[in-house]
Formats: sequence, C-alpha cells, structure tokens
Amino acid sequence: MAPIGLEFIPVKEKLSAVIHPGYFNKPAFLYPYERNKRSSAYIKPHEKNYHYFMGSLNGGKTEEYLQLIETCSKNIHKDMEIGFMTKFHDESHLNKYLRNKTCLMYSPSYSYPEGKHIPFEKKIIIIDKVKIDKYFDKGRSKAIIAIIRKAIFIIKESINWYL
Repeated sequence: MAPIGLEFIPVKEKLSAVIHPGYFNKPAFLYPYERNKRSSAYIKPHEKNYHYFMGSLNGGKTEEYLQLIETCSKNIHKDMEIGFMTKFHDESHLNKYLRNKTCLMYSPSYSYPEGKHIPFEKKIIIIDKVKIDKYFDKGRSKAIIAIIRKAIFIIKESINWYL
C-alpha cells in the first residue's frame, strides 16, 4: 500500500471525487450514466469531458460539499416521488452533480478494487462485498451466455443514449 499524502487534500478545488476504477480507460458511451430522461440524474450525450466517478469516496470544502449532498438528496427524493430509482442510486446523482463542476479527481488508486489488477498504486483498497455477503453477487455470472447477454445489453444502452 502506498502512502496517502497532501495530494489528497483539495486546495484549489472545492470538491473531490475518485475516478471509478472500472471505467478509467473506457470511452464515455460505456459509462453507466443515468440515461432515462425522467430522472433528475440524467446526463445528456454529445457533450465533452466526461468522467465517471465512484460513489465510494468524495468530499470537499464544507459549504460546497454540503451543497453537493443536499442537491443529491433533493434529486433522489424528486425521482422517488415519480416512482423512479436511478440505475446506480446515489452514484448516478453524484455524477450528475459533478458533471459541470471543477473537482479534484482522485485516481483509481484511492478505490483500488480488491483482487483486481489495474495500472495504479494501491492507496485505498475497496473490499469485494461478495466475499462478505453473497447478497451483493448481482448477476456476475461467468457463463458465456451471461457474458454475451451483458455485452448486448451494454451495447443497446450505449446506442439508446445517443438516439
């Protein structure tokens, strides 16, 4: 494990969040943004400078961070009032909020997935929840048909986002 230094503290930026380790090297059309226009977390296609943040680690200066969590909470409740739940819950709302904000972007070093090999130093390891409780094993089948279905679903979602 590498040490965490002063680079972790946002100085110029007022908010901070970690780049999702599963999407750091993927094109934006594969990011799991909320694509349902009914949601207050909806992110439009055809824009620039997309980043996908993991919901596990974020922060910032007090006033700006409180604004982030109040806005996300308000938008989550707004979606619930119309009977809608975003695909990735609070992470979807976090990504919407940070979409046009200046943010200190932590590398995936700060949310290094246990048992994975990504090209970053390990600074904070994210424990594999499935090892703790099988409840979290939601469709991670290694069967070839399941992998093909998931790939088709991702391609379909990506195309629909642009239509």
